[in-house]
Amino acid sequence: MSDKLHKLRDAIDQIDAEILQLIAHRMTLSDEVIAAKNGEAAFRPGREAVLVRRLAAMDSDMAPAVLLGIWRQ
Repeated sequence: MSDKLHKLRDAIDQIDAEILQLIAHRMTLSDEVIAAKNGEAAFRPGREAVLVRRLAAMDSDMAPAVLLGIWRQ
């Protein structure tokens, strides 16, 4: 394997680790939001739509349907 390929793969591995940490942190915050709602509905379709539109505006190369799929997982 070339040195360049090895460095690229290492960079991707680092990003994957960062993504995992951020997702775990987001899940913790989401749990806190649910707890703070005191029994109100946890899922709000309007909030999800706003989130997907905001994310799509940040990266116009990624289709909103792809973003929605990622966030719903």
